Formats: sequence, C-alpha cells, structure tokens
Amino acid sequence: MAKSIVLIAVVLLAILWPATNVGAQSQNISVSSRQGRIGETFSVTGRGFNSFVSVEIQFADKRRSVVTDYYGEFRTSFIVPPTESGMYWVIAVSGGKTVFTTYEILPPGIAISPQLLMAGDKLSIWIWGAMPYDTARVYLGNNEITPSPRPMIGADGSAGIQTMIPSLPPGYYLLIVKGTRFEVNLVVFLIPDSPGKIENAISPIKDKLVRIWGYYGGTWLLYDPLIPPELNSLMEFAEGSGYFIIVKENCELAAVGGRVYKLYKGANLIGW
Repeated sequence: MAKSIVLIAVVLLAILWPATNVGAQSQNISVSSRQGRIGETFSVTGRGFNSFVSVEIQFADKRRSVVTDYYGEFRTSFIVPPTESGMYWVIAVSGGKTVFTTYEILPPGIAISPQLLMAGDKLSIWIWGAMPYDTARVYLGNNEITPSPRPMIGADGSAGIQTMIPSLPPGYYLLIVKGTRFEVNLVVFLIPDSPGKIENAISPIKDKLVRIWGYYGGTWLLYDPLIPPELNSLMEFAEGSGYFIIVKENCELAAVGGRVYKLYKGANLIGW
C-alpha cells in the first residue's frame, strides 16, 4: 500500500512539475510603454523562459538579474537614467539565448506661463526630463534672459525657472533652454504692450470683474483677477477679437478710441 502511494505521488509530481525547457523556444520580452523621459519608470515583462532560471537584463547602462517563476515568466522595472535621448535596446539573456526590444528616451519637456508674452512680463518656465544637476541658460531668440543665479536641474530631471521678458519687437521667437547635456525649445509669440493690456483696461472695473475668456489659435485663454498673475494666460485685448467678460454687476468698460462697452451682470460677449 505504501509503495502504491509513493508511486502515485511520483507520477503526480512528474505531471505537475514543468520540464526545464518549457516555452524556451518562444522567449520574448515586452515593455509597458515604448517611450519616456529621464526619471520616469517603465516595466519589463518576460515570457517563455525556463522555470526558476536567472535572466540578465540590460537597459542603457543599467543591468540587473531576475529569476523566472513557475511559468517561466518575470517582471521587473527600470527608472530611465540620466542619458542622451534616443532609441535604446532592452536586452534579456538566459541560457545562452538573447531576446530584445526597444525603448525610446525622449528629449526634455517644456511648458510656460503666460502663453502670450509681453515685454516686461514675468515668464515662468517648467522643464522635466532633463539631465539632473545640469545648469541651464535661457534664450529668447538671440537674447539671453537667464536669471541670476543660473537655475539648476533637480535630481528628478525637473526645474522651475522665473525670468523677465525683455523689450523686443512683437512677433514669433524661439524660446530655448539649454545646459551642457540637454536642450529644449518652444516657439512663442511676443505681443505688443498697449492700452489693450488686460490689467490696464480693466483697472476701473477690477472689483466687479469675475473673469475674461478669449480664444486664440484654437486655444481658450483666461484672465482671472483673483489668481496669481503668472497663472493667467490671457494678457491683452487684441483688435478684432471676441471675448466673454463675466462681471458681478452692471458696469462700463472703456476702450481706446473712445469706445465704451456696457456690461451687464453675468456673461457678456464683446468684440474688441
């Protein structure tokens, strides 16, 4: 009886325990996202490997060893290291076999506020995915507008930069932020400083104003007197454009050329 029980146990073990080469002919790896920036995390998943074997994985200058599970699978993750943007191999080696896929490290990202720039305004710039601990210079066209002291990129590859817009002719400019190991740019538009500047035009009714909405180039822009000035994206009334002006009570808004707009409590659509 005891021999029968042992025999049955051996048979079951042989059936349930996987062979060492299960799925080895179909080894593959995949990444959770195909691209990302410095400091971001992505996962690497492997399938079709032998059970409980070591797999060496390499990405850029990073290496690590993982062990597959019962089903010949593994999952691990990498933080994108500080390195140049471009396409990189993700390589897995086990038992003399190599499989690979690709991952793209993207250039740094950039965002600004306000969207429409005016001479004398404070400009806020946000950078992410740049080289950590690099120092940055800022240019508007050929004009350097780097604040002092020079801003430094943080350990996570991001930085917030505050600078001023110099007196330049209206038009399109290339805003450039660059360090010794990175560069990122954005096309911006410098609008003229004029009596149509929002904060000048609404000064007499500022206590009655709720907010103003304007539409430029497919984007809604906002002026709200209660939020920090650097967060407002609408900076000037442009000739020939329409605006929704929301006020708390009836009032009048004066404009250049002797024009006066009668505004009523609530939303008012005007053409400037």
